[in-house]
Amino acid sequence: MAILDSTIIKGDLKVLGKIKEYDSSGINFSTAEQIYGTWIDGKTIYWKTIQYSGSLTSNYSTIIGSLGGAIDNVIKIDRVIRNSNNTTWYDSYETSDGIRSITVSVEKSSGNVSVTSWNENWGSPILNVIIYYTK
Repeated sequence: MAILDSTIIKGDLKVLGKIKEYDSSGINFSTAEQIYGTWIDGKTIYWKTIQYSGSLTSNYSTIIGSLGGAIDNVIKIDRVIRNSNNTTWYDSYETSDGIRSITVSVEKSSGNVSVTSWNENWGSPILNVIIYYTK
């Protein structure tokens, strides 16, 4: 992927500098805690991927993993859910009427990560949850 140093001048694109190649080879997803960067308060941002492939019972929270202890702040949670019959991936899941959804939560004092399925049982979904956080 290339990133351009550019500006728009009367509808024409003018390159002001060199085309820089973006190197994404340093991005490593892992189920182990990784250092991601620094948050605006100067604290280190960590990230961790949690994968879960068990059943989800309607209106019940299931602990699917842990960040390894108490945390200070959750910066971002990304999740991808595959349905039980292995035909569709969702970046989020909520029906248009808002009655059925899946939510991810993190407990500050323990770092436990839970998933709640609201008003729907899931037999064997696959969840990939990536959490960015500070300690």
